[in-house]
Amino acid sequence: MADLIRLVRAAEARYPSRPAVRAGGQTLLYAHTADRSNRAATLLRSLHGTEDGIVALLVGNRLEAVELDIALIKAALGRISLNPRLSYDEMRYIIADSGTRVLVYAPEYAAIVEQLAREFPGLQLVGLGTSGSGPGRRYEDELQAASPLTTVPDVNGGAPSLLMYTSGTTGRPKGATWTFASRGAGTINMLVNELTPHAARNMAHVGSLSHGSGSKVVPVYLRGGCNTVLTRFDPDEFLASANELGITATFVVPTMVKMLLDAAESLPGNPLSTMHHICYGGAKMPLGTIEAALERFGDRFFQVYGSCEAPHPMLFLSLEDHATRDPRILSSAGRPAIGVDLRIGDLETTPTPGAQGEILLRSPSLMSGYWNSPEATAEAFEDGYYRTGDVGVIHDDGLVEIVDRIKNMIISGGYNVYPAEVERVLAAHPKVAQASVYGLDHPHWGEIVAAAIIPRESGVTEDELSRYCGEHLAGYKKPRAFRFVEQFPLGSTAKILSADLRRAHGAALLEETR
Repeated sequence: MADLIRLVRAAEARYPSRPAVRAGGQTLLYAHTADRSNRAATLLRSLHGTEDGIVALLVGNRLEAVELDIALIKAALGRISLNPRLSYDEMRYIIADSGTRVLVYAPEYAAIVEQLAREFPGLQLVGLGTSGSGPGRRYEDELQAASPLTTVPDVNGGAPSLLMYTSGTTGRPKGATWTFASRGAGTINMLVNELTPHAARNMAHVGSLSHGSGSKVVPVYLRGGCNTVLTRFDPDEFLASANELGITATFVVPTMVKMLLDAAESLPGNPLSTMHHICYGGAKMPLGTIEAALERFGDRFFQVYGSCEAPHPMLFLSLEDHATRDPRILSSAGRPAIGVDLRIGDLETTPTPGAQGEILLRSPSLMSGYWNSPEATAEAFEDGYYRTGDVGVIHDDGLVEIVDRIKNMIISGGYNVYPAEVERVLAAHPKVAQASVYGLDHPHWGEIVAAAIIPRESGVTEDELSRYCGEHLAGYKKPRAFRFVEQFPLGSTAKILSADLRRAHGAALLEETR
């Protein structure tokens, strides 16, 4: 809604001389970022040609990602940030499903964009930089020619501000839609419950800006902090530079915490001494990992629970919770954030200690629904509460512990993978008669994607299927372990017993290591 636009402009007016974004050796102050994003807002509105709609960004982690995020808010246009790790097939589907009219891309993705341009001839293309071999207009040239947009567009709070495409239970990604109203509420939620002024002073984005870290760009901006964007996560490089850069906050997944621990093993002192806030989420944190991290790096950790449909923090464990070092607390998902209404399985009554059931959440920051998918939206909600698919139990002190998952979702390295999406790709292979996909425990990634295959013909190999999946799926969705079987175990209703397949596959791998 317009309130979010005004908040962004108010931050720019209040902090003109502060650094707003750092990346690739460049630093932009708020005054400079305000001017560039104002010009970008004019450019994007003129290219889009309508009052509202969707713009796709394929830019990865770079300086322009921040100013484009701010520009699209000012332009009252919706945004999709395409994860560069997605396959071409996935990108093509998202652009078609969302009705995207404008695509802004970084030079390194020009080859993919050329393919997209052939399939979507009406797509307006803007390549970052002033020169390059990719199609479309040049961003810097267009920015210099554009006049700054200084007015506040009249935008309905129900208009889309951000589409977060998440792996689909039906085999295709679904666009979780954050409206301007819900995104504004989510931003306030993060500022109230999580990002203090000290923490937000200089946040390092080491994960993909198309994922969880990207949701914190605007809250940091409103605090007058600096968004420091790193092109990739390298634990050794991050530990070597965090104190020098004065990093005060970051967002990581549990796998990355373990990598930081391993990299810090031989380093003297605390290489993260300037940090106030190391936020983690996206997957369950192993107790041993967080205990070791607290011992090595100190009381700097903050856990969030949420999803594309229910932006974090819905539940959280504070710095003080971590300081207790209580294993029971550290193993939980935390307590509800201010402004979040929690139910456990039953909508009619407030959860009482010991209650167990599906975690249901209601908050102004929830998605409005899945883009162009009313049936999936209806399935995801119950009387205004989002059905998380996680089974939780609430304890006497209000802590919520997750004990199971109703959904078959796999969480690998902090990324969500739905078996149906991978099964759809495998089933299209001419040598595969049937496929069942599930997660296997892994000490580094939490889980890896695995598949049981009934071959259609002999001679199909793991390498062949792995290459095929890599052509059609993001790398993190590709099965890392295959098992070829003659038939699947079936239940009384002829449903595949994936739990039995998972146990058998895990036992077979264990036997191989002996």
